[in-house]
Amino acid sequence: MSAWTHQISYAAERGNVSSTQDLQYIDDPLVGSITIHAHPVMYEFVTAYVSFNISLAILGHKPMNLSIYSIKALFTPANEPSNRLSVGTLGCGLPEVRLVNASYITIRGGISITPVINAGWENVCLGMSIEYALVNYSLTEPYSWGGTDGTLFMIPVTVIPAILRPEGWTNAIAAVLSLWGVVIVYSLYRRSRYP
Repeated sequence: MSAWTHQISYAAERGNVSSTQDLQYIDDPLVGSITIHAHPVMYEFVTAYVSFNISLAILGHKPMNLSIYSIKALFTPANEPSNRLSVGTLGCGLPEVRLVNASYITIRGGISITPVINAGWENVCLGMSIEYALVNYSLTEPYSWGGTDGTLFMIPVTVIPAILRPEGWTNAIAAVLSLWGVVIVYSLYRRSRYP
């Protein structure tokens, strides 16, 4: 058992995986890409860290006013893509980011997430979403756009149940069970050798 929990621990502690994808929605003048770095194996209810790099540009490089309300990390199952779960948000309780006459912006940072396991979800992936508003003061084009943009299914994630997380008590139980196993095997060997 000790070797098994250590193998799970090693899998969860291995290096970050990164993924870069373009924004998924194309009905507004906001274009760009998102790069995220995260561990592909996480423990349930144990805080994990996702770092991101978001590059946004206005089509045609026309300066506009851009407000970003929040940046969220999302778990999305492949079998229910409309049923997303926000596992971490950057922007809660913080003032929104407002940029005046912006044509290009890069945002770097990180979000602490708390992985969960939902029954029935298969092939869960990590993605990012950006809630924003874009205002154009031109008289010849639409006044504003807004909503949520981003990209889903960026990194496949495995969430290990909290009960399997290797901790001190699991290592102690594994050591005691291993010791008892050695004692039982030795006593059986001794009994068979010296009847």
